[in-house]
Amino acid sequence: MLPALRQAPSQPIVLASVAYCTGPAWEGRNVEQVPGPKMEVTRRQERIAFLLVTAVVFPLLAILVVAGYGFMVWMWQLLFVGPPTGP
Repeated sequence: MLPALRQAPSQPIVLASVAYCTGPAWEGRNVEQVPGPKMEVTRRQERIAFLLVTAVVFPLLAILVVAGYGFMVWMWQLLFVGPPTGP
């Protein structure tokens, strides 16, 4: 075991939200049974996440999709069919 991770023998080691159990008290228990900090999402956090997704992520995604389509048409015309011409 890494020296920085040494703890009492019957204490869980939590590393990046994953519990690695040590000692005889934890034998036979899976990670779901290990007690640990519970993350509760508040209404404020949900509101911030919603606003971030609706005001930043979706508009950027829409712009990238339209720009990607325009680039694809531009390259198609440049490489295969040439510029559009009238009748």
